[in-house]
Amino acid sequence: MASNVNPKASLPVNNPGAVSGTILAGQTQPFLVPEEFSLAIKSTNGVGQVILVDPTKAGNVAKQTWSVSAGSSFNTPAMVGTQKFLITCTAGSIDATV
Repeated sequence: MASNVNPKASLPVNNPGAVSGTILAGQTQPFLVPEEFSLAIKSTNGVGQVILVDPTKAGNVAKQTWSVSAGSSFNTPAMVGTQKFLITCTAGSIDATV
């Protein structure tokens, strides 16, 4: 695994609602989100991006993206099937919870 991946964030998600991680500046962290669950994003001072990875394409091709700005908080929509998200933090820190 790349050195910029946060080792404290848990994968895969075995207990939705109990998995969380803090992504620091310069890190990218994957999260697997089970069907009918969403990913909660909170940023006090962080800036970055949340990417929903397209499962029909090879690699980490974005199906949808959300920008994260300082002071923002939002939930991704619940989806059908387990979904892979990549969270990249370019400054500060971003908290994510399934």
